[in-house]
Amino acid sequence: MKKVFLILMLIALAFSCELDENEINEGGDIISIIYTDVKDQQLHLVFDNTKDIVTITFDGDVVELPSQKPASGIWYENEQYELRGKGEHITLYKNKKIVFEN
Repeated sequence: MKKVFLILMLIALAFSCELDENEINEGGDIISIIYTDVKDQQLHLVFDNTKDIVTITFDGDVVELPSQKPASGIWYENEQYELRGKGEHITLYKNKKIVFEN
């Protein structure tokens, strides 16, 4: 049930951000999304629902973040990066500072 909810939430989040058709790639338990912020920075996310992780590619870094238990929305975190999102809003933190926000 959690997996289905996460997939539906990510799809709704992606479409609410008006992403191009080519920017969403679904492959079963793998969902790939590219976000662009107002500064034209890109954040690439690959959600692996089987492993319960997201792989982020941002500003030359490629990092895997394990899923956390949010009250609602999404939350992935390691010791350096944190990814949070709810509805159509997504925020990436690096060392507790916002580095990407749509």
